[in-house]
Amino acid sequence: MPNRRMFSRKICRSAKFLKMPGESQRLYFHLGLDTDDDGVVEAYSVMQAAGISEEFFNILVEKGYVIVLNDDLVSYMTDWREHNVIRADRKVDSIYKELLLEKVPGIKLVEPRKRASSRRKKSSEEDGQTNDSPSPDNGQTSDSPNKNEKSGQSNDRQMADNGQTDDSPMTDNGQHKTSKVKTSKDNLEKENLKKENTSEDNLSESNSNKVDKDYKKLKIIFENSLEDITEENINECINYLNYLPVELIEYALIKTGMVKNPNWQYTKVILNSWLAKGINTLQKVKQDEKDFKKNNRSVETDSNDPSGFKRKGEELLNDE
Repeated sequence: MPNRRMFSRKICRSAKFLKMPGESQRLYFHLGLDTDDDGVVEAYSVMQAAGISEEFFNILVEKGYVIVLNDDLVSYMTDWREHNVIRADRKVDSIYKELLLEKVPGIKLVEPRKRASSRRKKSSEEDGQTNDSPSPDNGQTSDSPNKNEKSGQSNDRQMADNGQTDDSPMTDNGQHKTSKVKTSKDNLEKENLKKENTSEDNLSESNSNKVDKDYKKLKIIFENSLEDITEENINECINYLNYLPVELIEYALIKTGMVKNPNWQYTKVILNSWLAKGINTLQKVKQDEKDFKKNNRSVETDSNDPSGFKRKGEELLNDE
């Protein structure tokens, strides 16, 4: 686990965060320090080490800063990716990764990737010489015999016109032949890395466009469904895209718009209940509602619908 962690001013200087008790704020920072690269932390051991009681941890859960994953209080910090950006070639998967994916379906995790090769030192082959056969300025190998007194060439090793032996691995321009092979391999690696980065950039741009559309869509539905329309509530709603698909959040907003005094807290209760039950598709939601109706429980609805928006919501809810 790294020795350093970052915290976002956007989160830690928000009114929502500062209104919490000081002990809850202090616990939040302690949790962040012990969180792994996927945002998972063993909250119980952190509370024991920091001497903070569980009641202040429950406030973090209630405010949506932490999601509890099991009975041992292994937890996920919901704003982890806002605080820290982990490089793929340095990221280590959490030992609780499978549990996290099970309890928080739809979460986007950074997939680890092998580090790129470090820059190789310039070898003697690339300089035009072999380690065991350095070539002096006159083009002769260091182990070649001295010139014969009459011909200037050795008797047992004939020199070519350009001053090189016929079996020398040197090319006409003085470079070792293997250097071309090495250069070709290096260029191929660079080209493959370039293609990989380009592909990742295109994928990232595509994902970014989709996220922007989801943000705009949720903001419009939020403003048409709820009464407590604030920038903080809208941003908190949009943050649920890290845990649930956009169609479920849209469904929850429409469902909230059908009750009296529709507000964001009501929607949060719906979304958190789905997360706790592991519900991550619209089909599972409707099945859960069927089971709910079998127990003779109902939600009080508002009959006043001048805009027709709630009527459309009812049609969507009843569309099975």
